[in-house]
Order: sequence, then structure tokens, then C-alpha cells
Amino acid sequence: MSAIAIVEDDDNIRRFLARVLTESGFDVTAFEDGRKLVSALAQRRFALVVLDWELPDISGIEIVRLMRGALNIRTPVLFVTHRDTEADVVLALGAGADDFLSKPVRSLELIARVNAQLRRTNALRDDNERSIGNISLDRRVGRALVNGEEVDISDREFLLAWLFFGNVGTLITRDELARSISGARGMVDSRSLDTAVYRLRKKLGLEPRNGLLLRTVYGIGYRLERVG
Repeated sequence: MSAIAIVEDDDNIRRFLARVLTESGFDVTAFEDGRKLVSALAQRRFALVVLDWELPDISGIEIVRLMRGALNIRTPVLFVTHRDTEADVVLALGAGADDFLSKPVRSLELIARVNAQLRRTNALRDDNERSIGNISLDRRVGRALVNGEEVDISDREFLLAWLFFGNVGTLITRDELARSISGARGMVDSRSLDTAVYRLRKKLGLEPRNGLLLRTVYGIGYRLERVG
């Protein structure tokens, strides 16, 4: 079930949007102002944000710019607003919004636009995101999350994680791993590889108690396994 955030200060419109999307099978969280959304974005991930332009505390445009800038959040944003001039549409899309829907909102059009955005996001995620259990990787920004919290890992460690997560249950040789993290300065040595794997294991918690095991196959390589 996809989680959708709605930000709308008009009580009637907010309830209408929430009802339509909830009845369509979405997990909806509704906010009456922008700052509550910004706080929520620090705590959880949404598949889509349905956003009003004119809010009592911070405008929808400011929220989108904040998401795309300082917060570095790529969650798609669907503007729902009375503004409908060409200049308004250009401004919203230029700020980082993904789609634009004019009020009054029609139920079927809302559902269609939400589904279209989610399909587009899922297609991108297939190529750029990998997740197992409570761990997720985003290749677009080189970011690893554990339980929704960002983990500080190096570029080298991220490349290893990406390779392991794409080959669960498969033994990856030391040579393959070394090639995957080698740069312009040539192949990494054996000790550097083992150090990177050790740090990755600790940082992501790749241990049986978390349902994953990064197993060492001595003299050959490593294999990421699901356990439990």
C-alpha cells in the first residue's frame, strides 16, 4: 500500500482528497499546514505528496524547493490548486513539482494522476533503488538508509552494497568486488577490500539478528544471504 501525504488547509477539500485516495487503497496522512509535512518528511517516507499551493504558514512552492534542495527528497509532488495560468504551471514545475491539477478536483482525474506518478516512480526505482528488509539503497544520490535513517557510508562501501543487494545468494569473487570499487588509481588491494566489506557489514547491520548475513567464503569472496 503506497503512502501518500496530503497538505491542504481547507478542511472540506482535505477530507475529500483523503476520502478519495483512501477508498482507492492508499495509506493517506493529511496535514493542514506545510510545516507539519516538513516535520513528517524527516520521520518517514511517502510515495507521493499531494500539495496545495497557498498554505497558512509556508507556500507550496517553498515546500517543493525545500524538498528538492536542502532536504534532498525526490518524492513526486502533485500540486492541487486554484491557480491555473500557464505562468503558474511553469513556476510549479520549475520549482520541482511533477504534475499540476486545478481545483475543483475531480475524483477520477485525481486517481489517474496519482497512479501515473506512482507508475513513473516505480519504473525509476527499479533501476535506481534496491531494498531488503529495513535497508534501502538509492543509487541516484549514493545513499543508504537503515530503518529510514541515513547511514554514513563511503562511495566505495556504497558500490559494494549495491553489488551485494543486486546479487543476494550469489557468491561474488574477490576479483569481481575489487573491480567494482577500483578507480583511476588501479585495482584496490586485498586488505582495502576486506576493510571496506568489514565496515559495510557493521554500518548496515548485515547480521543474522537483522535477517541478513554477509558471509565470508575464505579465499574466494563474499555472499549476502537472507537468514531466519
